[in-house]
Amino acid sequence: MFDIILPKLNQQVQMFVQQISNNQLIMKTENFHSILNNNISKSFQLTNLLFTSEALQAQTPKLNPKQNRIKSPLIPKIDLKKNASQLFSQKQQSDRTSDQQAFYNDSMVELSGSRFLQQKSINTVLTGHTDIILCICAFSNTSILSGSAGGTIRIFYIDNALTQTKLNDHQGDVLALIKINDTNFCSASSDQTVRMWNYQRKICEYVLVGHEKPVNALIHLQDSDQLASGSLDHTIKIWSLKRPKMRLNIQDHQKIFALCYVQSKGLIVSGGEGILSVFNMINGYCRDKLEGHAGNVLCVKYLKEVVNGEYISLVSSGGQDQKIILWNLDRAQKLYILVGHQDYVTCLTFDSENNQLWSGGADQTIRCWDIEKGRQVFIFKRHTNQISSIEYLSSRQLIISGSWDKKIRLTSRSVLVN
Repeated sequence: MFDIILPKLNQQVQMFVQQISNNQLIMKTENFHSILNNNISKSFQLTNLLFTSEALQAQTPKLNPKQNRIKSPLIPKIDLKKNASQLFSQKQQSDRTSDQQAFYNDSMVELSGSRFLQQKSINTVLTGHTDIILCICAFSNTSILSGSAGGTIRIFYIDNALTQTKLNDHQGDVLALIKINDTNFCSASSDQTVRMWNYQRKICEYVLVGHEKPVNALIHLQDSDQLASGSLDHTIKIWSLKRPKMRLNIQDHQKIFALCYVQSKGLIVSGGEGILSVFNMINGYCRDKLEGHAGNVLCVKYLKEVVNGEYISLVSSGGQDQKIILWNLDRAQKLYILVGHQDYVTCLTFDSENNQLWSGGADQTIRCWDIEKGRQVFIFKRHTNQISSIEYLSSRQLIISGSWDKKIRLTSRSVLVN
């Protein structure tokens, strides 16, 4: 068998070498490399099992220096001095790589948690809104929701920086947005309504009516598939999402500007007129009142359960007094007061991987805080007007900020910290 196959192989190699030396094939055929490797691999599928690589050594073609320098921009450089075994091995490796790349390309359609996304730094501005941006929400690793004055919701796509969807059903400013699941999201407005949207179909599925003043805040109670909304009418309403109706009406003694949910304890924390109220989400009982801010509490954010080795529920709040306060919710005590903003603190987000709190303010700055040490780490100015909303997209390590300058900025964490 060796006597039959090896001469045929040598004949094929010599034929290709002759074509190369005449410069006839390289400049005309983009697929030369694959053609050569396919012919070699076919010839050696049997002999590779029967003989050692030494027995399969192909004759080294004798090329003059001019022929050795032949190159084409259409194909990769090929080393014809390698023996056939090496070329066959390279082809097998190439086939495996091609299969893997095809799998990666398919798996990146949704880009969910893909490590490939983190290899490219992003520093992008998204435009399209014609009025001030009041809220943003990261719906997936590839899309962002934003709401503005005038009742507009837009869907932006991160990787091409385009907006292809505009929703205008609200009759007032869009004040809050929240993702419910991979199909739905909710919005709240100064028109006193909460709307449930179908993300794929880009339609409003139903409207929740009951508030008597603008609805400023929304939180998803994931463990019970319920939604909580907070309003200037001094109420927090809890809505069932399976059968859209109000389940519980919590009456507070102050306007509601912000909400967060401590799932491990079933507690809803509201930011009001200088006070944080802590409610039981089952019966609406007010467990604690946290006093510490000198003005309205504009944002609250649940952070984590462990701080410096101690098991506590840690909540942060920011307000008109330019302060951020970190609270031990279990003891209803302040842990730290973070000072640095020169105007209202309007929004908060948390990077759990790096244990850092990010804040945005009316002073147009984004600040990063070490919550273990209670100190400021970084400060950046990314907008030309006050920042109204901020989110950290952990899977892509992106800081997403919306502003009254009508722009959304996407900035990789690596860009900011470096």
